[in-house]
Amino acid sequence: MRVFELLHSLDADKVRYELCHIVENAKIKKRVLDKFFKEIMKIKPEDTSETVIHANKEYIKDELWVDVYSIDPRDPNEKYSLIATPWKEVLGYSVDEESMDILTPEKYLAHILWEMTWYGFSEKRVKRRLKSVISAKPAKIFESAEEFLEYMSKLIR
Repeated sequence: MRVFELLHSLDADKVRYELCHIVENAKIKKRVLDKFFKEIMKIKPEDTSETVIHANKEYIKDELWVDVYSIDPRDPNEKYSLIATPWKEVLGYSVDEESMDILTPEKYLAHILWEMTWYGFSEKRVKRRLKSVISAKPAKIFESAEEFLEYMSKLIR
């Protein structure tokens, strides 16, 4: 089963409830999520060989933060974030049956959607935010504590 099929097989209200539980932001619950669900339901999935799977399954005890990432079956040691992945590609990923045995399908899908929408609930917004993150000036890196202290002493004067 692919993410697209899982999305279309579940009750959207139950998935929305689980997503709201993760997001914990009442302001976005209805208006933004309704618009998001309308948008995502229209997307045609891209065929891919990657599989969406849970990482760090010990976090599932908490059930609020479950990290999901994609794995290419040809190289299972490589893990990829869903944050910058085009939504049509994620919708074409296969779901991990073992993950749905641990979480309900609604919770599993909610975690996938949360990861996809980390930078926004529209793909245009995600692309804009990713562009600003990528173009941001990198943080200063210090080679030693002494170098950091010297830098800070110049700022404090």
